[in-house]
Amino acid sequence: MSDSNPSPRLDPASTLALYRELVATLPDTVMFLLHLDGRVMHWGTGAALATGHSGEAVLGEPYDFLFTPGDRRRGVPATELREAADEGRTVREGWRIRQDGGPFWAEVTTLALRDAEGVLTGFGQVLRDVSDWHRAKETFRQTDALKDQFIAVVSHELRTPINTLMGFGSVLQDEVAGPLNEAQQRYLSRMMQATDALLGLVTQLTDFSRLVTGRFALSWQHVSLEDLAREAIEKVDPLARLQDVAIELEMPSLPVVQGDRNRLLLVLESLLRRAVRQSPEHGRVRVAARQEAGRLVLQVRHAGGEPAEGGELFAPLEGSELSRGAFPLSGLGIAISQSIIEAHGGQIGVASSAGESVLWFSLPLTPRNAP
Repeated sequence: MSDSNPSPRLDPASTLALYRELVATLPDTVMFLLHLDGRVMHWGTGAALATGHSGEAVLGEPYDFLFTPGDRRRGVPATELREAADEGRTVREGWRIRQDGGPFWAEVTTLALRDAEGVLTGFGQVLRDVSDWHRAKETFRQTDALKDQFIAVVSHELRTPINTLMGFGSVLQDEVAGPLNEAQQRYLSRMMQATDALLGLVTQLTDFSRLVTGRFALSWQHVSLEDLAREAIEKVDPLARLQDVAIELEMPSLPVVQGDRNRLLLVLESLLRRAVRQSPEHGRVRVAARQEAGRLVLQVRHAGGEPAEGGELFAPLEGSELSRGAFPLSGLGIAISQSIIEAHGGQIGVASSAGESVLWFSLPLTPRNAP
């Protein structure tokens, strides 16, 4: 079918004029062309408006007038063009200087221009002023650093009174100051459990801060999952007894794995605490493990609980049940668990079916990340 109103065709000169008008009107964007040796070949109105450098002043001049003195001394302009010639196109960020000496942070795209035979004929460069974005990132970085410092200070300051509480609590438990009656022993036991939970939360807070800032390191050693499970159960048992939930261990003989024992203990303890809090009264939590396809899989099964998707459960503020259980912990322990297991080269997840929930993680027998 023929078009009764065909689009008008522009001659090359008109097309070039429209292109230059488009380039001149792009906000916060500088486009120009360079010779092979880095001298300015074309400098449009937009470039002049954005940088203050007129075309008459810069045509034929090396384009290093846009760079800081330090970058010029380090040979950054020549490196920028050499990399573009090798790669065809490069994108980088850095400071550029306007004619009045004012700096701006630019995203710089450099294109190698070649003729029909593939011979390099020059370079095209596009600069976008992203100073606002750079300032926002820098502000975020500073705020994040301040937050990390705050967490470190708060964690340190909290540990001192917590340790004091635990120390005097131990003195009372040992009846150094005199015998306790049954009610006093029960109250003291609850207090010590709550203090231990608070200390665990402080540790989780510190670990989470290290995780999100990339300062998280593992201490590798041989780990027995059976020993790990027995210790985790012992830690969670006071909470289980308060909620009248039994914890059962079904563990066959399994090979040891390489991992960070303390971190893995935190993972299993976090999963057990969640399972206990989700279980109905007089319920059971079963801990089991098996070997399959070069990995060990550990499962924590319990009845009841609300269905949860893995991605939601392991989010930092999900998985917390602040209104349930005697000494509920924050969801940070669950969120940290995912990062710990993935750092070991394993996987972690949750599944729910027929009124039963299964929290699980797997560890490779020979992790790639181990030294």
